[in-house]
Amino acid sequence: MLLACASLAAPGRTLASPPAACAPGVRQLDDTEDLLGYRLRGSRCEGRYGFEPFSGPAPIRLTGFTESFADYPLDGRRSLQVEWPLPANSPIALEAVALAPRVYYRMDASPPPAERAFHWPLDVLAGLGLRHAEIGVLAHTRLPVGNTVRDVLLPLRLGLDRPAPRGRTYRLILQSEVEPQNVYVSVSSVQPDGSPGVILLNGMPQSPVVGEHGFEVSLDRPTKSGLYKVEVGVRAEGEVDPSGLVAWFYSD
Repeated sequence: MLLACASLAAPGRTLASPPAACAPGVRQLDDTEDLLGYRLRGSRCEGRYGFEPFSGPAPIRLTGFTESFADYPLDGRRSLQVEWPLPANSPIALEAVALAPRVYYRMDASPPPAERAFHWPLDVLAGLGLRHAEIGVLAHTRLPVGNTVRDVLLPLRLGLDRPAPRGRTYRLILQSEVEPQNVYVSVSSVQPDGSPGVILLNGMPQSPVVGEHGFEVSLDRPTKSGLYKVEVGVRAEGEVDPSGLVAWFYSD
């Protein structure tokens, strides 16, 4: 299957290196401009902003990668306990964005490398009225894959006020410039030298869950810990070759 591969970065994101705190290119707003504006709030930068930084066109954008994600009320008094697996004490970046077009919200955090959990207050999301299904959340780090250092996704578990239970699948949220007619998914393990390992899925067609602001693809959580490579191909009606996305992820 031929893929016109895209970066896994979404608009306003760069996966070249985790952000120190706030995303570069997004202007922070103080209380006099917007009480819910994007700015540093304790251990995170979060809020709405007035424009979308241009990052170039992308046929497919990955905006969420989670193992479990608890729904939450919009009362502003609760918090999410965010957890992730990590094979080494590497810096990570947590990112959340609004899925709807022209809704300019994001959250960025860079927990200390030795930590595996993050406390995320829900006051800003509640103030903006953004529900569970209206945001995408992902985490990434940089790990050696063979002779190359790559951006590697980390599946997130988000529990309401407590650790979330383990899930059996990973949920990918993707956004495409075209409505997907067919989606094909390949998953393989990655050897320490970077070469392909065991093929778990080989161009398996899936029926994506298409929503108002994108579509979802589910992957069975691998039974063995390690690095994996996922390829997602999307074909719109009338297209000959699908557009595609390639990403690496760590599973525990």
